[in-house]
Amino acid sequence: MAHGLVAAGRTYDNSIHVRNGCNFLISKQLSGGGWGESYHSSENEDYVHSASPHAVGTAWAMLALIYSGQTERDPEPLYRSTKQLIKMQMETGDFPQQEHVGCFNSSLYFNYPNYRNLFPIWALGEFRCRLLGMKK
Repeated sequence: MAHGLVAAGRTYDNSIHVRNGCNFLISKQLSGGGWGESYHSSENEDYVHSASPHAVGTAWAMLALIYSGQTERDPEPLYRSTKQLIKMQMETGDFPQQEHVGCFNSSLYFNYPNYRNLFPIWALGEFRCRLLGMKK
């Protein structure tokens, strides 16, 4: 969401779409810091809340917020989600396989095994880089 709009010059301050997206994500953050969405959202074509956080969904939400400048506005939601991802990480370094992360034609669900590791590590790295960049 935000990375593409930001690349096009849109920001939280000058784009209602980026602002609405960020506000939506913040409103759906779970109390533990993560995000969860049921795969039923694809069937219903509307957001279906999940009571448990998902590593991939948390990472995607974090990346959208990071690229939109959330680190500079208020990093607290990102600190909470970082803690959640770190808690989710297994001793092997992997993240658990959770809800389906892909859907085709609202009927065929699948998992991309690399998503569960790639996106959480990417989000954690981006947040760390942004924090270090702010401290210079």
